[in-house]
Amino acid sequence: MPEPITTRTAKISLRDDGIIQTIINLPNGRETVADAQTNIAAVIALSPEKKRPMLVDMRAVDGIEREVRAYYSSMEVSTARALLVESLVGQVIANFFIGLNKPKVPTRLFISEAEAVAWLKSFDDESNV
Repeated sequence: MPEPITTRTAKISLRDDGIIQTIINLPNGRETVADAQTNIAAVIALSPEKKRPMLVDMRAVDGIEREVRAYYSSMEVSTARALLVESLVGQVIANFFIGLNKPKVPTRLFISEAEAVAWLKSFDDESNV
């Protein structure tokens, strides 16, 4: 298993179950498009041979700029994305991302990590290389 990659805004790792986990940590900060590009490069570095389902933990996020949302939604580096939130603000941000940016891969909002992982496992197809 490759070592996790820590960027300015996230910790990105490949879990034992084959899911890419991204924990976004932006206490009182904002993510830039350059940060998003670095995070996507980390995802690709962790799994260069195939796209995998991705769990995005957004529980520490209080806002994402339109340009950053647009960049993330245009990227097809995963087979599906589960957005994990816990606050009402997080739910609004995730719903904006899903509704306005129309991601190119299946994307759903979850409050329960267990439910998110169960949903993502349905997208972990070994034929997707």
